[in-house]
Amino acid sequence: MDGQIAARRAEIERYKRLSDSLYDSWQDGIISREDFDRMKARYSALVEDAEQAIISLSREIGDILALGGGKHQWIERFKQFHDFTEINRRMVITLIDTITVYPGSRLDILVRYRYDYERALSFAKAVGQLHALPFKEVA
Repeated sequence: MDGQIAARRAEIERYKRLSDSLYDSWQDGIISREDFDRMKARYSALVEDAEQAIISLSREIGDILALGGGKHQWIERFKQFHDFTEINRRMVITLIDTITVYPGSRLDILVRYRYDYERALSFAKAVGQLHALPFKEVA
């Protein structure tokens, strides 16, 4: 997302330079006053759109970072069991939401915090820093 913000800032600078050069073009008789006004308004709108995109991206980053503190406790819950080789009752109660048993020894296990995990995974992929697999059904 930081890359997207940087790209938007570069767009803003580009549009501002183009907008500034319009005056010279008008003064030199290259474009008419009507073209100057129209193009100036267009560049101003593009700058405003890019600024709004930066605000939206910044809010999104802020929302993700605001998940810190107590809201990232799900990560701590998983980390506390990182070196376990067998499942115990405490681990099941802490990490598993539901277990459904079907005929033929088939199980569906829904892990707690799966939505938090998917959201964090989505964010990490968006910034290109992680190539983890999402939770999947295991047969």
